[in-house]
Amino acid sequence: MWYGIVLGFSSCCLHNMVRVNPVMYHPWEHIGFMAFGGYCDHYYQQLRKKWNQDIYDETQKRLANLDQELKEIQKRDMEEAAAAAN
Repeated sequence: MWYGIVLGFSSCCLHNMVRVNPVMYHPWEHIGFMAFGGYCDHYYQQLRKKWNQDIYDETQKRLANLDQELKEIQKRDMEEAAAAAN
């Protein structure tokens, strides 16, 4: 969340510098930019957690499917080897 707050504060200062105003011109804008930046950062972190969990879940499903397929292939190979031995 601190990254968003710092980014919001920095963007407001940069905005004032581009407009050739004093850096701390309209201090309530700094508070607003900091709050918005903090909110965006918090939302992004929650979204990233959800994405990571989704990726983990999907990976586990694929690994389980691959493990099941491997077992079926091994079972089939053993049956074929047994049939060939007879």
